Amino acid sequence: MNSFRLIAFLLMLIFVSCQVYKGEREAVLPDLPAPPNHNPIFLTDIKDVSSHTLKDPKVVVSRVDAKTGDKVKMHIHFFDQNSFYMTGAAAGEWLKKWCKGTIVTNGVEIPVEKMTIRESNIKDRKPLAIALVMDHSGSMGEERAYSCQDAAIELINSLKQGDALSIIKYDGRVSLETPLTTSKSILLSGLKRNGLEGFGGMTAVSDAIDLGIQEISKADNGMQRVVIVFTDGYDNSSKFSVNDVVTKANNSNVSICAIDFGYGINKGFMEQYSYGTNGMYHHIYKKDEFKLAFEDMYKRYEYFYVVEFEQPDYGDHKFTLSLCLKDSVIQDSVIFNNLPDIGFINLLQVYFDTDKANIKSESSKAIKKVAKMMKLYPTMAIELRGHTDNSNRTGDPNYNFKLSQSRADAVKQALIKEGIGDNRINAVGFGEQKPIDSNDTPEGKAKNRRTEFVILRK
Repeated sequence: MNSFRLIAFLLMLIFVSCQVYKGEREAVLPDLPAPPNHNPIFLTDIKDVSSHTLKDPKVVVSRVDAKTGDKVKMHIHFFDQNSFYMTGAAAGEWLKKWCKGTIVTNGVEIPVEKMTIRESNIKDRKPLAIALVMDHSGSMGEERAYSCQDAAIELINSLKQGDALSIIKYDGRVSLETPLTTSKSILLSGLKRNGLEGFGGMTAVSDAIDLGIQEISKADNGMQRVVIVFTDGYDNSSKFSVNDVVTKANNSNVSICAIDFGYGINKGFMEQYSYGTNGMYHHIYKKDEFKLAFEDMYKRYEYFYVVEFEQPDYGDHKFTLSLCLKDSVIQDSVIFNNLPDIGFINLLQVYFDTDKANIKSESSKAIKKVAKMMKLYPTMAIELRGHTDNSNRTGDPNYNFKLSQSRADAVKQALIKEGIGDNRINAVGFGEQKPIDSNDTPEGKAKNRRTEFVILRK
């Protein structure tokens, strides 16, 4: 009997893994039981670790920001078996229990030095601008469509003051149902709880995410921008590629939190969005998990621990974090790549003598790191960009332009000495033309005096 059930279950998996189409509509995929090992963690409540008895605690690395600064930043969640988030574990004696961090690179494991941990909660976070992007292709069916619409209504009702939301539905076409707004009444009146009415066609995931990015890019710069998107199948209709959309998201400071539903998914496809944009990922199988997944992703932006450490060399890494409790050590690991994306502007930690192009000795580490990256990718080409503040004690109006060009050229020569070909490096000076902060304060001037690099090709 057990063998018969196993065979029947496998046959069902084969059936739902095949994309079945009826003209321009997708066939409804059946509801199937979740796999036996399906045990997702959804954040449902907050408990203080000092007054709560732990039962089967877990550490989860939820998000990784490894491409936007001189440090890797991990967002960590500490749960017990009831999906309670444990707050208060980054102070006093509890802080000492975060006992170890390691990185494995090219098979070599090294301890993470100078690792810091702190806790962030809703009082600390910026307001959120969220685009909720919902699959309404034919394979979803009416029941699942209603379930995700009900989950969206609950998310709207749970929004904190100052947070904004937009609602996007898609099949083979993409529709903005409710523009970005902080008004719950507008959101509730704009969201149509009507199953697949007006939809039910093919699936254009990437195009839908692209519209979500466009919509939340209208938000104030002080808001965090997040796309929450789910699908139950394959992208078979988009004109945009994953790389197109991930690049657009990163350039717009948007994180994409992706959800796969059921068995008929394109394995690994949605994870490209979440892992490529410092987002989160869930794979769910039950209709009632739409509500749990939406709520979980929203709450994980409210409460989390931040683990930070210095950037390792560019490339693939496996990071493991350990929390040493009285009777056990709990761990979680994540694989990340900190190689910057093509076109992304990266700050290069090089320093110069005042009003000169002489590179200071403390710049050596940053230069060697870029050289090592370029040796790892032999066809890579970069552009070095020199910038100054608006100070100019000379009578030459082109002084800052010439100084920035000399500094960019100096960094280029340093990379050439490290064995990088001249034809792979373009050096450009912009003078004071592209400030990133005000020149009215010493702090702003310091930020504007900078050297950057951009990867032109890999």
